[in-house]
Amino acid sequence: MSQVLIYTGYFFLLMILFFERIKGFNGIKKIIQIFIIAFLAFLVSITQFAMDVGTYRRIYERLISAPDQWRLDLFPEYGFQYLNYLFNGVFGQEFEVFRFFFASATMLVTLFSVRLLTKNTGIFFYLYFAKYLLVGVVSHVRSAFIYPFLIVVAYLAEKKKNLIIFLLSLVLSQIHITALMFNLVFLFQYVRLNKFIVLAVIPLSILTKFLFFPVFQDLLLVIELRQVGYFYYDGDSPQSVFGIEFLKRLFVIALVFYIVAYQGVSRISEDIVLKMFLLSVFIYIGFSEAKFISDRVGGLFGFVEPLIFIYLFEKLRSQSNKLIFFLVILTYGGLDFFLRGFYLNSLPSHFPVL
Repeated sequence: MSQVLIYTGYFFLLMILFFERIKGFNGIKKIIQIFIIAFLAFLVSITQFAMDVGTYRRIYERLISAPDQWRLDLFPEYGFQYLNYLFNGVFGQEFEVFRFFFASATMLVTLFSVRLLTKNTGIFFYLYFAKYLLVGVVSHVRSAFIYPFLIVVAYLAEKKKNLIIFLLSLVLSQIHITALMFNLVFLFQYVRLNKFIVLAVIPLSILTKFLFFPVFQDLLLVIELRQVGYFYYDGDSPQSVFGIEFLKRLFVIALVFYIVAYQGVSRISEDIVLKMFLLSVFIYIGFSEAKFISDRVGGLFGFVEPLIFIYLFEKLRSQSNKLIFFLVILTYGGLDFFLRGFYLNSLPSHFPVL
C-alpha cells in the first residue's frame, strides 16, 4: 500500500476531526464522512503485503465453490466462507472487490454503531485509524468486522435487550467466533463500577498472568477443539506486555478513574463501555501468554477505547479544559499513528510497537 495514501487517510481524518467542531453543515459533514470511508476502504482493498492478506486471498480463491458443511471449529467460520463464495463463486468478482465491500461494510457499521452513543464520530475514527483500521481491517479482517457490534451490544444492554444480544452473538460468531464473547456483558449487570475496581485491574491481571493462567491452561488439555490452541503461545517466546501499549493502557485507565471518581457515569451504556475497556486490559495482561486471546479478545473489548476519550471530552464543561483535552486527543492519536509509521517504518503493520 502506498505510504502517501496512508498519510492522506490520516490527514483526511484529522480534517474531519476539526470540521466536526464547527456547528452546522451536518449534511456536508455526512457526505465527507462517507467519502472518507470509501477512500479508506480503497486503501484496504489495494493492500497486498500486510500480514494475513495472503491467507485471505487463498481462502477467497478456494471458495469458487460453496463451502463444506457447518462445523463448530470450521476455519474460517461458515458465514465468512459463504460471503467469499457469493463474491467469487456467484458474482465472479476479484479479491480486491470483495475486500473493498467488506471494508466499507466494516466502517459503515462502525459509523452507525458509534452514532448510537455519541455525535463525536470524528474523534472516534481519528483514534480508530492507526490500530483498528490499519491493523484490524487490513489484517484481522473477520474480527475487525465484529468489533463495532460491541458498541451495539452496549446500547442494547442499556435497553435490557439481552435476548437480542445473545442472538446477535450467535449470528456474528459465523464471521468470527470471538463474537460469542459479547455475552460477557451479562455479567456487567451484576457488578457496580467504582474507583476501587478501576485500581484493582492491573494488580489482578498481573496476578492472573503469573499464578492463575498456567493452571487454566492445564485444565484446557481435556478439551479437544481447535480453539483450545488459542490459549497457548504460538511463537518462540511470549510477547512482552510491559511496553508502550502497557503505558497507553495505564493512561486510559487513569481517564477511566477520573470519570468514575470525579465526573460520574451518566448512562448505563457508558458504565458498560468503561467495564469493557477494563476487561480488555485484564485480558491483555492476564492472558498475554495466549497471544490469540490477548490480541483478539483483548482487542475486541479494547475497541471501545476511543469512546472513553469522547465521554471525558463531553463531560468537561470549561471551554479551556475542552481545548486542552482536545489537544491531548490529537497528541494521543498522532503518536499512535506516527510511532507505527516511523518506528516501524511500515504502515500498515501487524507488528506491535505497542
